[in-house]
Amino acid sequence: MVLALKEGPPNLRYPQRKEIHPMTVALVDLRDEIRREEVGAGLSTERPLTRADIDRRRRQIAQVGLVVFFGIVITTLHANVWGDAHNSMIDPNLLRAATITAAGGFIAYVAEKERHLRRLVYLEGEERAVQLAIADKLLEAAAFADASRSVHGSLVLERVLQQTLDRVRDLVSAETASIRLLSADGQLRVAAVHGPSGTPVQLGGVALATRVGLAQEPMLLPGVSGRHDPNQGLVLGAPLMLGDQLLGVIQLGASPDEPFTAVDLEIVAGFTDRVALALNHSRLYEDALVALDTARTPA
Repeated sequence: MVLALKEGPPNLRYPQRKEIHPMTVALVDLRDEIRREEVGAGLSTERPLTRADIDRRRRQIAQVGLVVFFGIVITTLHANVWGDAHNSMIDPNLLRAATITAAGGFIAYVAEKERHLRRLVYLEGEERAVQLAIADKLLEAAAFADASRSVHGSLVLERVLQQTLDRVRDLVSAETASIRLLSADGQLRVAAVHGPSGTPVQLGGVALATRVGLAQEPMLLPGVSGRHDPNQGLVLGAPLMLGDQLLGVIQLGASPDEPFTAVDLEIVAGFTDRVALALNHSRLYEDALVALDTARTPA
């Protein structure tokens, strides 16, 4: 089937950006809540909260609890022994009631502080998890940016194609990779292959490259056989689009033990924008070389 060519501006995407921003907002919200819980727990520290700070606060409350306990014991003994043996000016019943009230108030105080401390333990774990997630995404973004720079590091088509295959395999841990470019007759022809097989991945008798090229959308497919899962797949195909113009298709194959995920699909979809732009630069460069050779050739 012949695929029509269309012109249009490139649409560059950065797949990690929309994930990092909400995580950063969530981290700020977590830290605001941690500060509120610190105030509620009676903690005051200028440095970031640690588990040691929480444990130290619990020990402080336990020490106060011991003091209060012994105070209650002494007060009770005074009410029961000293008050009965001597004509105390304080009514023993009133003293017992005050002791019970003080004990109840302290128990409520401890319960409230412990509630804040438990919440702080949970929030501290959540903060650490979000920080690790942000760090992972920043590393992914760095790898993505490095891969993008690599494909733009040359204007020679063969080198652009090879860099594309090397980098995209690193980004999503693909076992095999191939690129098909749209030829002048409208056919998707193999331009570069990395892996044990250079044949197009087939799905139900229809070449994946043609299917992806016609849809002009990235696809995650189970492969030759297997149950379809929209969030996993052994075959990944993504079109190389320059605006509305189809330049080619990237096909990737995964190990059965490590199938592609929807995240991999999004990463490849964002990377193909850079690849399409690099391919367009390479094409313009080759056209310029041809025009220069033509101009230098005597009539």
